[in-house]
Amino acid sequence: MNDLITAFSGSSANFRCAADGTPAPDIIWLKDGMPFEKDHRVRMQKWSLKLDNINSDDEGIYTCLISNTEGSISFNFTLEITDKKAFQPIIIEDFSTNQTVYVGQTVVLECKFASNLHHKVQWVKYFEVNGSSTDEFGVPYRKIVEAKNGNGANPRLLILNNVTFDDAGKYACVVSDDLGSSSNKSSWITVLPESLVVEHGRNSDMP
Repeated sequence: MNDLITAFSGSSANFRCAADGTPAPDIIWLKDGMPFEKDHRVRMQKWSLKLDNINSDDEGIYTCLISNTEGSISFNFTLEITDKKAFQPIIIEDFSTNQTVYVGQTVVLECKFASNLHHKVQWVKYFEVNGSSTDEFGVPYRKIVEAKNGNGANPRLLILNNVTFDDAGKYACVVSDDLGSSSNKSSWITVLPESLVVEHGRNSDMP
């Protein structure tokens, strides 16, 4: 287990690591693998650790090591400090990028945004249920889309290789962090039959 904790410089960071066992376990806190050194900013209770007035020197991996005569278990917390005012993700170049492709071709959509907190990027595709694009509360129907045969290492890109008619539709990226989420304007992907590819200025279906 490894939880990410993002906090502002000068604020407090809280870590909680509860466990139970027989015989009753003991807990030891480590920072970056070394025994944790207490000072006036540190408050420890049985299963929790609190750091006050944190700064960049406090960044690192905090580990609670819980053990008894039967064994041990550990939990990690990664603390990141930001000196800047955090903000909700901001979409950059928020415009529609509609694309028309043929069956078997590749589609690449890019999500451009700014965020100074730990964030998550998801691509969604909208769909209809019984002819309606929203539910009874007005929430759009949509599902999470994974890159198809593409490089998933860059979540800003949605790469769809060897597209089929099932890939046609309306897409958007959603970026979220602890302060909220933002989404770009939707992009339409239109997929045409491979037989309609125009070669040398004429339709391949034409005699």
